[in-house]
Amino acid sequence: MTLALVGVVGLLALVGFNRLFLLFHLISFSNDFWMLDPRRDYLIAMFPQGFFFEATMLIAFCTIAAAAVLAVAPRIVRIVAPWIYNPINTPHGDSG
Repeated sequence: MTLALVGVVGLLALVGFNRLFLLFHLISFSNDFWMLDPRRDYLIAMFPQGFFFEATMLIAFCTIAAAAVLAVAPRIVRIVAPWIYNPINTPHGDSG
């Protein structure tokens, strides 16, 4: 479920980041303090919208990569574990 949600958010960000950015702020904040004036608010100069797009993409990529590692790791352990835990160091105790 989380992976699907992250994938959808990542795709929406690629297609229309401005709308996703606006929707996120409308849902997250009950006031309009997040609407900054570029003429007087230095936060916009320090962190332009491109920064937030790249941060969103990085978070989505890292979450998907971590999910992939966690999905594959048990399969790798099942393949490698017999060689590690077998005293003869052969799969399933076959001594040859």
